[in-house]
Amino acid sequence: MFEKINSSDMYFKRSLILSIILTASFPQGNGLPSCHANCQFSQNFNEPLIIPDKCNKTMMSSFNLCQVRFELYYTQRTIFVNFGTELMSRQKRTISDVPYDYIIETLRINGTRIETTVFYSCTLGERCEEEYLLSTIPKLIEKNYQDLQKGLIDLLDHSRSTSPLTCELVSSSGSGTCNGTCYNYRSQLINSTSYQPIFTTDSPSCSDKIVSASIQIMSSKTPFSDTQYIHGRMFDYYCANSLCNNAETNLRVQELMDKYYTSIYQK
Repeated sequence: MFEKINSSDMYFKRSLILSIILTASFPQGNGLPSCHANCQFSQNFNEPLIIPDKCNKTMMSSFNLCQVRFELYYTQRTIFVNFGTELMSRQKRTISDVPYDYIIETLRINGTRIETTVFYSCTLGERCEEEYLLSTIPKLIEKNYQDLQKGLIDLLDHSRSTSPLTCELVSSSGSGTCNGTCYNYRSQLINSTSYQPIFTTDSPSCSDKIVSASIQIMSSKTPFSDTQYIHGRMFDYYCANSLCNNAETNLRVQELMDKYYTSIYQK
């Protein structure tokens, strides 16, 4: 199981709050597109993606926003789809009458598992969440994250140092004693054309939990105005050697991501 990462949850909540703030000031559109009613199904990678009859029921969206959440488990080679997922009811807004979409993609990797979760909202037309699901799942199935997994785990998962560890810390002291596991959280603002970082901040710390090496990468595409989006990316990881959450490790993680990882919103 993956260890729950509080700071990434905070990033996720901040993304949602940002979306709410940015969209709440715009009036709701007058259109009422047809969206999938709440429904869940699962299947394996080898089957063609066909939405079952039980999930073909639709409803008129009074808030003009269709939603779907889907998860891919690469080790088990299974897919789970949830139509109508509502993370926050107030998030169900539309920016003026201009169609838009909103994406959060989360990739989780440890020594034995690779998982991807995508949450997608749209006002692009009839059953726009279905169109996105059907076009995106085959691309995600084809992704090969094994090289990324090997590189990251080889980097982060050395034999555990004897406790206590010394970890990099955000505080001015630079480093300190840690009885748990070293941790770092990196947040980035991404250029919407080049997809390169234009702002980066790191928050190294000590986690009080003793957990195995793992990493989470999250990419988001959030509407900012009728014609503009904010692209964000973060990663956070646990490692179990003294000073393993330092600037050198962050650079090597970034290099592996640049080589083997492409966010879902990139062309």
